[in-house]
Amino acid sequence: MSTRVKPATIGVGVAFGLALAAAGVVLFSSSSWFSRTEECIAYFDGSLNGLDDGAPVKYRGVTIGYVKRVMVRYNQAPTDNAMPVLMEIHERLIIDRLGPEAAAQVPSGLSAWLTENTRATLEAESLLTGVLYVNIEVKWNPAPPVFHQVEKVYPEIPTEATRIQQILAQLTRVDLAALADRLTGLITRLARDRK
Repeated sequence: MSTRVKPATIGVGVAFGLALAAAGVVLFSSSSWFSRTEECIAYFDGSLNGLDDGAPVKYRGVTIGYVKRVMVRYNQAPTDNAMPVLMEIHERLIIDRLGPEAAAQVPSGLSAWLTENTRATLEAESLLTGVLYVNIEVKWNPAPPVFHQVEKVYPEIPTEATRIQQILAQLTRVDLAALADRLTGLITRLARDRK
């Protein structure tokens, strides 16, 4: 014996299916599937310990993308020991967080807002945990850029050492033995003058 399906039941099923499809479109349209992304690369001279895939890429502290891959070598000269980091910049994050001025430049390419004075640095998310992120900033009068790609595959953002790394590098150049001799001589003279 066959049962007859009521048209109202079919209508409810179709309406439920359409509502489910609409909810899916709204849900997925807000995700990165419908947001344009651009990959770029930066090569760092120091250690990448604490920088992991998925770490934030920030523009002056505001998240605009994520680290896609941390690598040991990629498309660089055999004598080049810099460590490459592949990043993914998201159009939606730039528009939402950097304002209409940046949004006007996005259609010409996500990296169009990067200038020749733009530099990437590794910054600590927390000094306690040692977790790092990539910070991108426009610097005033930076050192000349150093590019590492042998063949240009990705837009490359030149890197710069952080202030702490620069201070540590300067400290390694200090002749501690000569400094100790000078301090010893100064203390000896002061002791003689006090007598």
